[in-house]
Amino acid sequence: MPLIPPQPQQQGLSNPSCTSSSPPPNGPPFVSRFMARKHAKSDAVVSSVQRYFAVNWPWTKPEELEKYTKQDIELFTTLAMPDARDDRIELTTVALNVAFLIDDILDYWSHEQVCVTLLMLVYLIKLD
Repeated sequence: MPLIPPQPQQQGLSNPSCTSSSPPPNGPPFVSRFMARKHAKSDAVVSSVQRYFAVNWPWTKPEELEKYTKQDIELFTTLAMPDARDDRIELTTVALNVAFLIDDILDYWSHEQVCVTLLMLVYLIKLD
């Protein structure tokens, strides 16, 4: 016996409240039933975290900072965790930003630089 019963073939969406006659003009070529939700403090968190990294990250060129702010990495976290506790969403956003920024850096470093940095990060996380 299958765990999920087979669904009958449908000709279009069954819930008229979720349908649209056409996809949005600047959006994807489909209509989704899933509504995007973001954290209630999203705007404040995005602004605060972007300011923090603009001041504290070692940008080598102004273009890097400009590229970073246009990516809206912080928005990803507030969309991925819309129900996160208010006292934790900003710290989580900072942590994910660090991960994204380090991932970008690793693309340009040598194997030795990557190994040294990753060992240092492991040490900082474990505090051995």
